[in-house]
Amino acid sequence: MIGYSFSIWLLGEYTGGDQKFYSNFWYAMMWAHPSQWPRLQLQYLGSAEPLYRLVIGAGTYFEFDRIRYLSFWNGIMLAAIGYILLRYRASILFSILILTNYYLVVLLSSAERLKFAYLVLVLAFCGGGIRTKTTLSFMSVFFHTQAIVQFISAGLYYLIEIRRSIFSSRWKTVAFFVFIPLLIGIVAYAVINSAGDVISQKAEFYSGESEGAAEIIQWMLILICGYIVFDKRTQFFIGMLPMGVLTALYGNRINVATLAFFCALSLAQSKTRHPLVLAIMGYMSFKTIGFIMNVISSGDGFLA
Repeated sequence: MIGYSFSIWLLGEYTGGDQKFYSNFWYAMMWAHPSQWPRLQLQYLGSAEPLYRLVIGAGTYFEFDRIRYLSFWNGIMLAAIGYILLRYRASILFSILILTNYYLVVLLSSAERLKFAYLVLVLAFCGGGIRTKTTLSFMSVFFHTQAIVQFISAGLYYLIEIRRSIFSSRWKTVAFFVFIPLLIGIVAYAVINSAGDVISQKAEFYSGESEGAAEIIQWMLILICGYIVFDKRTQFFIGMLPMGVLTALYGNRINVATLAFFCALSLAQSKTRHPLVLAIMGYMSFKTIGFIMNVISSGDGFLA
């Protein structure tokens, strides 16, 4: 309820930046037939992820208030994060810092498509078996293709962790080398088929915005910190590699995935009281102050 109320205020204040495009897309969808939704999404947002437009389409079809509808989903995300913090017995300070995290506030406000991708990933982290987690992680890519880096990194981390079990018998080994290429092929085909041209255009645009060395340094600091703090260092290092490569290519848009990966491992390995973990989380919460002040003063959190 607190998250829902905060979201009502935040989205009411956030009127500039990307919110202009998302707002225009919402109102265009209200008057359109569902067959026109893909064209409108490409026209207004330059994107093509099908699950995102279905969620937004449901809100416009039933004529919900936009801010209240989005705040409903924001409330679910914050409730799920709260459940995770309780389930993994996170420290009080870590919990406060994650709920005031800069990237979380960005997801609640300006990064609307990415918000739904991470909502599904958060729900996957809440519990369930490997099939449920894999299915939800797979779905996240069709809310925002950027979530594929989280899917790959988590998959690599998990595969390294269970490698002994995989190669413990001939049948499991054969099944692994059949199933994994098949899964990768299905994901790649589905992503390219639904949004291939748009992805290539976005990738070219993001690579032009990259700040290069500064963003790699941020990734390396999290890598070093995690290597010092976490127990399963090999898995962590391998899981971080895809994020490092994509950060070098496309800039700080990948940093949200890097920090989410770092937070998930901090919770899973009970490192939420470690000073280095709290230092990184504290810095990200400090960045939230400037973002909120920009929203209040100008309606755009990213205004320089």
